[in-house]
Amino acid sequence: MNHEQQKLPHEIEISLRGIQGNCERLIGLARSRSEDSYLDDLLKIQKEVGVFRKILREAIPQLDAAHDPDTLRRVRHDLTNPLNPIIGYSEMLLEESEDLGDNPYASDLIKIRTTGRALLRWVSEGLSTSSLSMVRNNGAEPEVSQDQEVRPYEGSESEEIECSCVLIVEDNPDNQELLARLLARFGCKATPVDTGEAALEALEDGQFDLVLLDIGLPGISGFEVLTSLRKRFTPAELPVIMATALDNTEDVVRAFDLGANDYVTKPLDKAVVLARSKTQIALKKSQEKIRNLVEGLELRNMLIRETFGRYVPDEVVEELLSQPEALALEGQRKKVSILMSDLRGFTSMSERIPPEQIVKILNIYLGTMVGVIDEFKGTIDEFIGDAILVIFGAPHSRDDDTERAVACALAMQEAMTSVNRQLKEKNLPTVEMGIGINTGEVVVGNIGSLERAKYGVIGMPVNLASRIESYSVGGQVLISENTYREISSLLQVRKETAVRVKGFGDPITFFEVTGMTGRYRYSLKRERDELYPMPEPQPVRFSAIDGKAMESEEREGFFASASLKEAILMTASELEPYTNLELNLIDADGSLIPGDLYAKVVSVPQVEGEGCLLRFTDVPETVETFLKGLILNLKNKEKRGEG
Repeated sequence: MNHEQQKLPHEIEISLRGIQGNCERLIGLARSRSEDSYLDDLLKIQKEVGVFRKILREAIPQLDAAHDPDTLRRVRHDLTNPLNPIIGYSEMLLEESEDLGDNPYASDLIKIRTTGRALLRWVSEGLSTSSLSMVRNNGAEPEVSQDQEVRPYEGSESEEIECSCVLIVEDNPDNQELLARLLARFGCKATPVDTGEAALEALEDGQFDLVLLDIGLPGISGFEVLTSLRKRFTPAELPVIMATALDNTEDVVRAFDLGANDYVTKPLDKAVVLARSKTQIALKKSQEKIRNLVEGLELRNMLIRETFGRYVPDEVVEELLSQPEALALEGQRKKVSILMSDLRGFTSMSERIPPEQIVKILNIYLGTMVGVIDEFKGTIDEFIGDAILVIFGAPHSRDDDTERAVACALAMQEAMTSVNRQLKEKNLPTVEMGIGINTGEVVVGNIGSLERAKYGVIGMPVNLASRIESYSVGGQVLISENTYREISSLLQVRKETAVRVKGFGDPITFFEVTGMTGRYRYSLKRERDELYPMPEPQPVRFSAIDGKAMESEEREGFFASASLKEAILMTASELEPYTNLELNLIDADGSLIPGDLYAKVVSVPQVEGEGCLLRFTDVPETVETFLKGLILNLKNKEKRGEG
């Protein structure tokens, strides 16, 4: 007897004919009502009944109890496959037909679903004849265990799984479509394939949020697909839900060992498939959000390091990023060395040249200085126009803070050669810088409000550093007595000066540093222009500048000798060292040379008959041209032997 002639158990045959009869009645109804979508699904149920009958007829000779468990498991797996669309489509049609009022489909669909579930129970219990009585469809729901119950999804129909792409790997076309339609109703885009090879190709070409993977596939198995997949994707990057037979715990264990995230049993329970799919997709999306947040945080920190780190050493940025408490609005007392630098005559220069050029000058100057300061691990507190305030000793204190501060100042002065070379290349005016340094105890921390704060220092030592810097001329590094005492053995100084400073009761002493020994070796070569004696006294008028204000009294004097950077001023007025002056040169006809010349008194006469040495801090182009003319005439006379 061939397989087509093999008789089925009586109860099974009656059940299958019952499903077919129910389907035929519903097919006729769908055609009469022109409801093609119902018709298509009913035809699929009818087809799967034939598939089930054919598989069972072929399997009957193998159902001897003496056969091995693997054969029985395979037969059960094969019989479960057509039951899945029979139950699934009947359940889906029941839900879709609820809006039809009297719902003419409901009665027959319930009978189809009931009989399908009973057949599933018979298959799951080992195809034994003792359970055949459960198959007879008497119009009532049989007792089905909770694990085998195919429950409708209890979520809201409007509830969507977050926009996702799901790869369905299933060799049964009806199961493919059933799953795809089920997932589509909840906002998922499903891509069905029927072999393991096709699944791997799809994973090469597209991006998916979830894979529903059947174990029993033609060609390479689901296990082989999972093994290959896990070489490229972690369980977090691409979750996989395996479809296994009802009682095959070995397959479940193996699937988890190979990296599966979850499993469902066949026939596929719609509620379970949806719930577990939603869970795995939600976990993946959550991990993607966490990863994006981490990447965003890393990007933010990188941008902070690249931006904030341009002005502050990396260790300062790291502390502020890694220790939230470092951002608290509170301060602490620390001994630090404060460096203040400033360009000489920059304010008046800003009034003479276009803003675009001012910005270019500042960018070249500040860009170079920031590199030097970072090299010596200084903390830039702020830029104040062309001035830079730098801290050594905060937020981290080191034993060599003072030494590094002075070495940094000398290195900054040396770097001015590079700054002016760049300015000349861009046809911009050259600049000079003065530096002052003081060492003392300050309050350091975050200053401001919760909305806006800055890391900085406050205290009298900061003010003194600024005062000392104001006495410097281009190319000078002046340090306070406190700073000098810290590292005097390492310093080369030109002179010691005591001056009275506004805001300080006693005179303050500072030193001009010309070099260092020890770990940092520097020697400033301060080039001084040759002073040319004037053939005739060059008359000038001048006023002293006190802070930002200029004295109303205008005084007179003359240059006995001059260069483009310095001059010897002869005057009957007494001038204090480091006094700032605004001068106007007078032409031979008694008219003023246009442009204000600014200078600082570097030294005053020690004996009668000597003049004050002035260092120019800002020379306007008109005055420079006039002085060049005078000096050129003197040089020409010397060449002719007329001097």
